[in-house]
Amino acid sequence: MRALAQRPAQVSAASVCVGLAFANVARGGFALLALGGSALVAAALVSAPVRIAWLAVAAVLCGWWWGSARLDTLDRSPLRPRIGTAERVRLVVTSRPGKG
Repeated sequence: MRALAQRPAQVSAASVCVGLAFANVARGGFALLALGGSALVAAALVSAPVRIAWLAVAAVLCGWWWGSARLDTLDRSPLRPRIGTAERVRLVVTSRPGKG
């Protein structure tokens, strides 16, 4: 528990990343967001050392929900029929390259 408390920012970022990765394995619905909110309430009610763990759980659940929502949106994309296709393009440069 002490290792979590020493690096709260890294724990939070890793938790969101784990949640986003879970969405690739199994999609979750609105219940994940509700559970994440419940974990936030639990974090507010406990002492400081345990709070980081509850916040990590909330971040995993909310990241899982967010990843699932994004994948659902991609599934309904109008460009879905074009997956795996290629097209030719012509690029026209209208000005001289400048220093960035």
